[in-house]
Amino acid sequence: MDAKKLGAQIRMVRIDQGLTQAELAEQVGLALKYYSNLEAGHKNMSFDTFIRIANTLHIDANTLLIGNLENTGECPASFLGMKLKRLPERNRSLLIRIFEKAADEMAAECE
Repeated sequence: MDAKKLGAQIRMVRIDQGLTQAELAEQVGLALKYYSNLEAGHKNMSFDTFIRIANTLHIDANTLLIGNLENTGECPASFLGMKLKRLPERNRSLLIRIFEKAADEMAAECE
């Protein structure tokens, strides 16, 4: 597993959720220096630590593994769901309709 890619993905989600490194480290139960090294990709984390981080961020483990798993693609549904969840209902509905229309048009082009 690429520790730098994993750390970068965790960092992106942490920032997206408005957390500082210190806040997330405390919530996960890690020393700030150790957590900072994990996020920077300087240290490999245990499976237990990985799961604690994913659970604390309330995010699917696949989202944190983007770039490390060959079959997840670059944008799993959980990642899109996380982004959509942050939008007001009106904007979320509009974006979903736009996505559906674009996906239908692209599928028609492939037939």
